[in-house]
Amino acid sequence: MLKFARPTAMTAGAVALAIGLSSFGGGVAVAAGGGLAPPAIDPVLVHTPTAVPDRVILTPTETPTTSQSVTWRTSKDVTTPRVEWALSGPSVVSGAQSMDATSTHRLDTTLGYEIAHHSATISGLEPDTTYVYRVGDGQTWSEWLEFTTASAKPGDFSFLVQGDAQNDNKAYTSRTFRAAFESRPYARLVVHAGDLIDTETSDAEWGEWHEAAAFSNQYLNVVASTGNHEYYPGPDLAAHWGAQFEYPLNGPEGAETLKETVYSVDYQGVRFISLDSTQAMGAQSRAAQTAWLESRLAENPNQWTVVTFHHPIFSVTSGRDNAVLRDAWLPLFEKYDVDLVVQGHDHAYGRGNLRANEQNLPAGADPAKSHTGPAYLVSVAGPKMYVPDPAEANNWTANGANLRVTGRDVQLFQTVDVTADGRMHVEARTVDGALFDAFTITKDAGGAKLVTDDSTAWVGGPGSTRDGVDGPSVPTPT
Repeated sequence: MLKFARPTAMTAGAVALAIGLSSFGGGVAVAAGGGLAPPAIDPVLVHTPTAVPDRVILTPTETPTTSQSVTWRTSKDVTTPRVEWALSGPSVVSGAQSMDATSTHRLDTTLGYEIAHHSATISGLEPDTTYVYRVGDGQTWSEWLEFTTASAKPGDFSFLVQGDAQNDNKAYTSRTFRAAFESRPYARLVVHAGDLIDTETSDAEWGEWHEAAAFSNQYLNVVASTGNHEYYPGPDLAAHWGAQFEYPLNGPEGAETLKETVYSVDYQGVRFISLDSTQAMGAQSRAAQTAWLESRLAENPNQWTVVTFHHPIFSVTSGRDNAVLRDAWLPLFEKYDVDLVVQGHDHAYGRGNLRANEQNLPAGADPAKSHTGPAYLVSVAGPKMYVPDPAEANNWTANGANLRVTGRDVQLFQTVDVTADGRMHVEARTVDGALFDAFTITKDAGGAKLVTDDSTAWVGGPGSTRDGVDGPSVPTPT
């Protein structure tokens, strides 16, 4: 089992850093030489909205080949929110179409001001086509941004995966988000496994999450799941969630509290399924989600399936055991041979599989490096870190699983490259770009699957270039 630990002792001669809490609770101030940095700016001054749109974010629809949802924030005084779009081209935008926002959510914040989130879903688009768009009120506009619709048939594309962000997003998590975008600038989606922020009522924290992502939220479709901190201090889900995320309303019927937290999206041969593990700690919600989950897995025309939620099936750090989720969902993941299960919560890295899936492998496959069945992945994007359990005594081994790779004190992002020839390649990279873990899932024409540990980086993955064509450094099947 691979391990990684960041040295904690300061070397001789290193510059000392003093960290002081700001009086506004908005993060930390750092100064060299032991002194405190100047006080932070009042978050009211930083985050009060104006007529200028901010927090622009793309979210996928049920028909991502021909439609696109976008949401943005303004002051409450904006009464004519609109979106304009046009085909992307090499010169100044012309021939733009426009439509009014289809919904507006107004919220009072704990900082004393009111905000308005506007959403619009553009339809009638062409598949696999890049468009420019901007949002505003007819007079005040955002800059021109871009999105690309999904192809009408499975094909090469990339998406990103992020674990918990949660704390000090602008100061620290911004490096992770931006390194991921730099790694695959033409990825199509980014998956977040919950705990985007720490306190669900904090407009300042939501603002820092958007700032950390910079313009990647405005170019890539965001597929986000809720974590326990989207319900903290609770008991209800963050009002910001429904205001700023426009997700398909295709979750469990009659479950009002699960709207836009439990949903699925089909994108170029991949079915993405989001679950709400915080609500699933309750028996009623868990039963509703489990029945819905099986229906989405049983009636799935896509080659690939990715499931994302917050609390891990197998915990990486000590004192944690989500047995009720494991009892309900693990049998379904295994029965329907889900490809990738993405989780967060443990503020450490872990990746592995059921040991039973290391038996009866294809001829020549090494069980030390290969398995069948789902790959379970837990990751962390932000600076908050916990210590993983040891290899000989952890929640994985106690429940029949093999924790193949683990890591502590390391901010990570994941790139996932999907190819039309039946491969899904996953890399976990550190915030400074170093390859930390990699594996490849392959499927033959008959659907037989093998997951193999892989030390080869796909430098030229599909999301590395605008046209999505694999670069020459991408390995070809042997």
